[in-house]
Amino acid sequence: MSELKLTRRTLIAGVGSVAVATTFALPAQARDADMAKGFVERFFSDLARVYVEATSEAQRNGFISENVRGAFDISRIARIVAGRHTRRMTSDQIASFEQAFGDYFTRRQVDLFTNDLLGATFETGSVRLLGSESNGLSRYEISVQATLTNRPVVPITLSLYETEDITQISDMQIYGTSMVSQFRHEFSSLMSENGNNIDAVIAHYRSAL
Repeated sequence: MSELKLTRRTLIAGVGSVAVATTFALPAQARDADMAKGFVERFFSDLARVYVEATSEAQRNGFISENVRGAFDISRIARIVAGRHTRRMTSDQIASFEQAFGDYFTRRQVDLFTNDLLGATFETGSVRLLGSESNGLSRYEISVQATLTNRPVVPITLSLYETEDITQISDMQIYGTSMVSQFRHEFSSLMSENGNNIDAVIAHYRSAL
């Protein structure tokens, strides 16, 4: 298994902030299970590099945001979260919701990787093919274990899909709880609290940043 550690450590002298900005491009293709696993490993490796090379909290958070936006299919997740409510939204409202939710989602992932999982050692485990479709799309589940000092192992399961052109994460489970399901539940509660007013929910996401 591959092991990656999210922590600060010394790098070879001469690596500067300019170099950091060019090192976070995630792979565009993952054609089989090994490549899908490699995609996940590189995602965590890029996060680990952030903690080594970033020279400020703002820079660190910016690079994590970039990685998250590149690895997760946030637009797809946003539409799953909104579910049936998208049928009553205008195209402008859908665009505004996806933007506001995307920023909120990214902020939550930054918090996760800089607070709850900071300093964790990540080990990628099994890869399970969930299915392949006639259009060339394949779906995988990949298990990851996050180990932190003096704390129980945190089990993580990533759901990915891949085509000939792109590989992206569509969900992440921690302790068996789906991230997408949590966001859906939160969205439903917000809609109920705001009388199904999507504009008020969009405003909530924006104010929560």
